[in-house]
Amino acid sequence: MVTLYDIAKRTKLSPATVSKALNNYSGVKKSTYDLVVSTAMEMGYIPNLAARSLTTKKTWLVGILFSEEVHTGITHWHYGPILASAQSRLAQAGYDVVFISNNLGGRRMSYIERCNTRSVEGIIIAASEPFTDAVRCVLESDIKMVSVETPYENKYSVLCDNYSGTIQGLEYLYSLGHREIAFISCPFNTVAGHERTDTYKSFMTSKNLKVNSDYIVECKEYTIKDSYKAIRKLLEKTKVKPTAIFVGFGDAAIAAVNFIHDKNLKIPEDISLIGFDDTLASIAMGITTIEQDRHKIGVLAAELLINQIEEKKTDYKLHTRIETSLIERRSCKKII
Repeated sequence: MVTLYDIAKRTKLSPATVSKALNNYSGVKKSTYDLVVSTAMEMGYIPNLAARSLTTKKTWLVGILFSEEVHTGITHWHYGPILASAQSRLAQAGYDVVFISNNLGGRRMSYIERCNTRSVEGIIIAASEPFTDAVRCVLESDIKMVSVETPYENKYSVLCDNYSGTIQGLEYLYSLGHREIAFISCPFNTVAGHERTDTYKSFMTSKNLKVNSDYIVECKEYTIKDSYKAIRKLLEKTKVKPTAIFVGFGDAAIAAVNFIHDKNLKIPEDISLIGFDDTLASIAMGITTIEQDRHKIGVLAAELLINQIEEKKTDYKLHTRIETSLIERRSCKKII
């Protein structure tokens, strides 16, 4: 097994310096830290967390708080890449990750009980706005935390810029000549739902276009089934069919493509479609989309949490929004 002394010998540094770098202590130069960490990884060094906990009085555990009801854990199409990137960055800093649900062996427990049971030093919250009451016990505690979905008062959060992302998509459709633009929204009781919908309304008003209530349809849940119902409601009940549809999240784009094809319509010949969230399905189906930088969200969330735990200064404000990108594919057509 590779030891601190082996790394010290390879890097020509003292064991004390290697130990400080691996434990992410302040006062270690970045070049030294990078050298030690890269050498440790190259040599296959595995830290003894139990021994390190006795020495530093730290557990070196970070909790990922998620909701089992909507499967917002590592396998979720949106949260998965965020949490994977966060986990990778935390591991680089020497922290191990445990998943915190409110269910233990079939017995319901509060989130704060689970956090205390696992003795985590901080948590990343991956839960949408409707679950605020469930996590309130954590929000009211002194535990260090960062949210990657819902901004909470006086707590750090990192999420995509819903405002600029929605504007990007709408400006793109407008530049192609579309004026009859419909919007399939995320659930209104979520941050993404009300921010993206409000931005849609503001954009239409700013362009002197009518905000047609028939053109705004809410998906009650983040599911393909409910998304299919929403797109059917939009296209079967509107008197004047839209020339373009902006779909508010990944799975809804899949449902929209399926329904449009079921009606023997073509994309983009009969109707243009743009999505929000660049999922694998969006890529496979050739859907133009607004891409979230989930890797950046996860890495920054981890760094903000590490800085809190280790009482390091951070230049970031409490609520950080990450810029989006427009990915052009073949689902939108110019009509002017």
